[in-house]
Amino acid sequence: MDAQKAALLCGVSQKLIEQAGPEVWAHIEELRCNYRENLLDLGMRMQGQIDRLSEQNNELQEQEQNIHEQDAKIQELITRDREQDKKIQQQDTSLRQQDSKIQEQYSQIQQQAACLRQQTVELSQQQIFMQNQAAFFKQQYTVVQEQSLKIQQLNHRVAQLEAENELQAERIRIQDERIRQQDSRLQQQEDRIQQLLKDSWEQQAQHDKRVLRMEEKHQAYIHTQENKRNERFRQIEGYSPEQGQLNDCIANMHLQEKQHHEDIHQMETFISDQEQSFNKRLQRIDEYIQEQDDRMKNQEQLMETRMQEQQQQHLAHNKQMEARMQQQFEERTQCMQHQFEERTQCMQQQFEERMQQQQQQHLAHNRQMEDRMQQQQQQHLAHNKQMEDRMQQQYARMQEQYACIQFSSTAAP
Repeated sequence: MDAQKAALLCGVSQKLIEQAGPEVWAHIEELRCNYRENLLDLGMRMQGQIDRLSEQNNELQEQEQNIHEQDAKIQELITRDREQDKKIQQQDTSLRQQDSKIQEQYSQIQQQAACLRQQTVELSQQQIFMQNQAAFFKQQYTVVQEQSLKIQQLNHRVAQLEAENELQAERIRIQDERIRQQDSRLQQQEDRIQQLLKDSWEQQAQHDKRVLRMEEKHQAYIHTQENKRNERFRQIEGYSPEQGQLNDCIANMHLQEKQHHEDIHQMETFISDQEQSFNKRLQRIDEYIQEQDDRMKNQEQLMETRMQEQQQQHLAHNKQMEARMQQQFEERTQCMQHQFEERTQCMQQQFEERMQQQQQQHLAHNRQMEDRMQQQQQQHLAHNKQMEDRMQQQYARMQEQYACIQFSSTAAP
């Protein structure tokens, strides 16, 4: 009955079921048993598959979690990429600005190069002029060498003259010292003469006073003697003494008068001697003063002649020094002109080399900047390509994982 039900369920007609014999039913029973066993095996296998699918589902959930995390990381990477894109854009703008600056610098360099070309033309003209002058100066160089030998000889002579001038200056200094000493001695002598004159004047005043006193005393003595003589004459006339006493008295009076005249004569001789000695002293003082004046005049004349000689020597020395300085100045100007020509040639060469170096450096810098720009663009393109490939790979993996999840969810009972 079970076999028949199964046959009916499988769509077998009732007529065929009734026509089937026992062998058929035995075979059908056998097939049914085999089918049951197969179903059991299939159920076991399906259970194992379900377990595996559950495990896969867990794994897929974990993968989905990982995918969400990766998605978050991808979002972070995308934000980073956007930030990097912004930085790249900023760098691109800065590079464009640098490129514009480089273009401006390049235009300026071109302008400078044009100016330098013009300057090189002018310098070439100046170089031709300098070369002509150099040829002229080379011709004069031989003359300058001959003059340099003469100048060396003159320098040697000037050194000798300077040494002689130093010796003369030392001698003049010594003479000045001696003259100062002589002046001091003359000043001392003049002071002594002034003192002697003062003393002589005082002595003359004292002598005049003594002479005046002596004259006064002499007048008083004469007056007293005359008074005595008159008194005696009066006495003689009044009392009329004897002739012997009178003669004695007259003789005494003559003796006294003679003694008085002798005293006067001695006084006069003493005064005349004093005057003569004083006059001699004054004469000696005048002679000494005149001698000192003559010596001073001679020394002054000698000093004037020496000063004139020294002045003439100094003037000649100054003229020689001026001539030597003029020659040295001309030589220095020629040497400086020659050095200036050499420096101008050297500076022109250095300027041309420097301009070539600067042009080469600017060209190399421009090439480096272009290479750097190309490298940066290539790096940005490669980086963007890598990011796109990475995003596509991640998107493909996510699609595969999503398809697996959908298949596992539809295949699960």
